[in-house]
Amino acid sequence: MCVCIERSNNYSPSLEELQQKVNVPLQGENTPLHWAAMRGHVEIVKYLVEQHADRSMRNKQDKIPIDLCQPCWSYSYSYTRAVLTA
Repeated sequence: MCVCIERSNNYSPSLEELQQKVNVPLQGENTPLHWAAMRGHVEIVKYLVEQHADRSMRNKQDKIPIDLCQPCWSYSYSYTRAVLTA
């Protein structure tokens, strides 16, 4: 998972631009937060939440990231759920 930001001539993206990038759907219409939550990547979920990732954004299947925190996908699903509900 990679969210790339172009930089040229000392350009620094605004907070709004960064928020838009972190909420861009990737494959399967999942955002980076959906993917990280589904795979139980707790530290990445924490980082994305700190970067203002939208916890309520729905994917193509009408699921929000916390809906994808399931034991069949990852053993750390309960920790990921705790981060998303904090």
